[in-house]
Amino acid sequence: MKNLKSVFEQVYVVLKPNKRCCSVVMDIRKKDKFYPLHEDQTRIMREIGFELEEYVIWDRQKEYNNMKTLGYVPLGLKILILVNLLPSGPF
Repeated sequence: MKNLKSVFEQVYVVLKPNKRCCSVVMDIRKKDKFYPLHEDQTRIMREIGFELEEYVIWDRQKEYNNMKTLGYVPLGLKILILVNLLPSGPF
């Protein structure tokens, strides 16, 4: 996550005010452990100075042949697109 913060700090410097930084993030599940990476990235980007504008859920279920969910979303079928806004200045 430290490397990710370093990258987004550089994006913050070069991005023009009132423009957006969009990133594709997929949460990870390993056995019984869940890693909500979208929450970590949102926190990091807020610390840098970005404002979260919205989450876009990319539902990839239709891209797979007859996959059925059984009360949960299989890994890799739902991906979040984080849309962060670089504010123009103090409000």
